[in-house]
Amino acid sequence: MVAYATPLQGGVFSDAPAAPLDSPHLRLPTDPAVRGNEGDDDDEPQDAAEIPRSGVARGGQRPEPPAAETPAVSIPANQNIADTAMQYLGAPYAWAGNSPRGFDCSGFVQYVYRLNGVELPRDISGMIAQGEEVARDSLQPGDVIVFINTFERGLSHVGLYLNDGDFIHSVNEWRGVGIDTIDGGFWGAHYYSAIRFQ
Repeated sequence: MVAYATPLQGGVFSDAPAAPLDSPHLRLPTDPAVRGNEGDDDDEPQDAAEIPRSGVARGGQRPEPPAAETPAVSIPANQNIADTAMQYLGAPYAWAGNSPRGFDCSGFVQYVYRLNGVELPRDISGMIAQGEEVARDSLQPGDVIVFINTFERGLSHVGLYLNDGDFIHSVNEWRGVGIDTIDGGFWGAHYYSAIRFQ
């Protein structure tokens, strides 16, 4: 199972420390435009120690920040659903519950989507009718996973896909909201379908 970042105080997610002050990513560029006036006789780059704390180089020019080394990553719209769901990891289970005081499986899914501006039906068959079916090998974070023959016959449980086969759901009275996998075990054996809401 993959380890997921959990929210820190204030709701900020982080699993990486800030770059140290001596990091190569924080060095000033050596572009002549940030070394000083073009008319200077000094062709050597200005030493970082000569730049005042204001960040303004000799000649009154502010250095440009270094270019990003990695391209921006686009986040799928449903990643917000998965991130919201993770904020409720460990919340209690309650039969017919649909709030952080206690969730049942469909109440949890409905609540998380509602927080993201999408109103879903409360029952599983209504969710299936409203969503678009997704192949198991095309799952994305935030897709609704549907299970069959779990605590009763027929369509009986839902959760939200996270990544790498993991999903989050309101499990039962003992576990509350937890993470499991669809890649084997009980939940893999009872996997039925997945639904995406655009």
